[in-house]
Amino acid sequence: MLNPKIISENIIFLRQQQNMTQQELAARVNVTHQAVSKWENGSSIPDLQTLMTLSRLFNVTLDELLTEVLSERRAAPQADAPADEPVAEQPAAPVEPITPVEPVAPVGQPAAAPIDMKVLVKMAPLMGRSELGRTVLSTLTDKASADSIDISALTRLAPFLDRATMSQLADKLCADNIDPSKLSAIAPFCDSATLLKLLDKADGGKLNLSLLSSIAPFLDRAAMSQLADKLCADNIDPSKLSAIAPFCDSATLLKLLDKADGGKLNLSLLSSIAPFLDRAAMSQLADKLCADNIDPSK
Repeated sequence: MLNPKIISENIIFLRQQQNMTQQELAARVNVTHQAVSKWENGSSIPDLQTLMTLSRLFNVTLDELLTEVLSERRAAPQADAPADEPVAEQPAAPVEPITPVEPVAPVGQPAAAPIDMKVLVKMAPLMGRSELGRTVLSTLTDKASADSIDISALTRLAPFLDRATMSQLADKLCADNIDPSKLSAIAPFCDSATLLKLLDKADGGKLNLSLLSSIAPFLDRAAMSQLADKLCADNIDPSKLSAIAPFCDSATLLKLLDKADGGKLNLSLLSSIAPFLDRAAMSQLADKLCADNIDPSK
């Protein structure tokens, strides 16, 4: 989580190091003097685009600006200076004069340098969905940057992203970064098509009834039918069908039962899924029940 105190201290330190007033800094980053004052007293935090401008202006990384106490780090070398070298003769900071700063990259275009996903995760609660979505997508401009986001990062970003952005991120994720067991954490923030994309990229052999039951509430019936076709018989435990039955149509449940060992069909299993079967499906399954699996008391 971001620490407003660290950010405010860093802005004060870096501004004073450049011998700038609050008004001058406000003019450089195109905000009001009141905004700078709020940053420095810790009552607000700059938005991501402004933080990027500040990082370029003061020649520090975003991670340094957000997480390190720069006054302590930059004061350390002076403590080791020889006694015959007056500290006063050293320049205040090894930075170039503040001549016109490069304008902030327009939203939708990549920033001057890639933004660390860890920084985006920290900033996500402070940004609007659209702004965050554009920023995340703008950083994933090549394979190296795309590889920086995995299911764990996506899980932390998902609550703050819209579904269209989640779909685009699913396209960019590489298969090695998809752990199917973690899909249930992002399922509430995805549509059926996005979840199917992620499952298609992951190893198909990892799709089992437990995984399917964890994401079933977020899939439409057409998607459930597609996944039923992909499940192999070894990954179907008929005793767990009742967990996904409410999200399937009769045809899908019949597919799953046909793939499973027919001998496992008994009256107890049939009674657990019966409310979700039509009469034609019930008739088919009644024909498949063997006499040994029929307990008249049920």
